[in-house]
Amino acid sequence: MSKKLKRTLALKAVAYASINLDFKAKPIDVVVRDIFRLCPLVADRHYPPPNSISSNGFDDEFFYFINDMWEFDVFGNYAVIFEFCTYQPGHIPAQITAELQHERLKINMSELGGGDGGANREVVNVMRILAYGDVCVVESIRGCGGMAAVEKLLNFIMGKIEEKKYPKLYFSDFISHDLKAAIKRGGGAAGFSMKASNAIGQDMKKFRKLLGEANDNIRGASNVVVSWKGSKLNENDIVEAVEEFKTDEDLESIQIVLNNGNVINGIEKFKYKKQVDIPSTKGKHPNRDRLMQEMCLYLLELQAVDESGYRVLNDQGFINRVSSE
Repeated sequence: MSKKLKRTLALKAVAYASINLDFKAKPIDVVVRDIFRLCPLVADRHYPPPNSISSNGFDDEFFYFINDMWEFDVFGNYAVIFEFCTYQPGHIPAQITAELQHERLKINMSELGGGDGGANREVVNVMRILAYGDVCVVESIRGCGGMAAVEKLLNFIMGKIEEKKYPKLYFSDFISHDLKAAIKRGGGAAGFSMKASNAIGQDMKKFRKLLGEANDNIRGASNVVVSWKGSKLNENDIVEAVEEFKTDEDLESIQIVLNNGNVINGIEKFKYKKQVDIPSTKGKHPNRDRLMQEMCLYLLELQAVDESGYRVLNDQGFINRVSSE
């Protein structure tokens, strides 16, 4: 019997930093299909472009590429799963470099990749990502650079293939409506504070813009803390504020003070995620086919209606932001 490996699947919402009210985003699965249609070679899906890499040195610590894609039937629509790969310049096998001009690498990525982020990190790290509607289900592993690296590569490729300037894409956590329920059980929120890093940059989203401008107004500031107080703060506004941030990267901490005296520190337990056991390949790496099957099953779970009549995603993979509470 093969060894079982634990993997965490995390739900990420896809958003765009757009100031154009007429902008209509494509479903993320369509974006990925467009990338493979218009960028047929691995080299076309590689950052930085292979022909721009100088032999004298590398500006980036890691290089990124998208290797392969699979389609899966979901209620008559098709979700896609793609392989996001990273490697350190100068440490990639010669056969991989030679195959960048192919449609996909011919090596067995499920055996090569893995990435525990430690001393045993593989030459190439592989992360599988299911894309559908306006969400992604992500295989959370260390060593791939996180969702910021995925954003960087997707935005680079989209900048090449889109006829019109496409706003930058970013990922954020979609927060379970259990957070609103917890606030209500505590008699409502009397205080709410957020600490954000200076990584938030320029953004037109309401709360990100607010914190970004506050941080920029004090030269030399590396982070900013904003607090709201009142007898009963609106829980919908609190959830909206949290969801605008990539909470694992640029939102350092949050605190919600409830009217019953309890305090909610952090929102990790309110994120949508699931741990799964995957049979291993050679005792070290997850079986790719089984992992992708589990990702699809988790997507179906998120589309299922719960006892209250609420479901996280509709049949097309779009987030249901109105609960039945």
